[in-house]
Amino acid sequence: LPHACTLNGKCQEVCPVDIPLPTLLRGWRDRSWREGLEPAAMRFGMGAFTFVASRPWLYRLGVAVALPVMRLFSRGGWIRSMPGLGAWTAYRDFPAPEGRTFMARYASGEGQRK
Repeated sequence: LPHACTLNGKCQEVCPVDIPLPTLLRGWRDRSWREGLEPAAMRFGMGAFTFVASRPWLYRLGVAVALPVMRLFSRGGWIRSMPGLGAWTAYRDFPAPEGRTFMARYASGEGQRK
């Protein structure tokens, strides 16, 4: 059940007795993780993401490679099928990347107030 929620906080906003549902669910997710109850694929994926995300140069390299590859699979602004995203794209379309990355735009000063 803890993974059935998006944790956007809306449930707590409408709860008539102000139960801190997002906090409780995060606690259950944490406990599930610490007790090793998550599937091995999820633990591997999260570990791989942690490894990459904690090394900015590796993260930038991954983005630099992933964006052109994703664009190859996009049609009309959407990715309907792509290796590695089969479980996702079997039921929904994945939005194609648009333009430059946020970091590239930020570095060039694009969007700064004048």
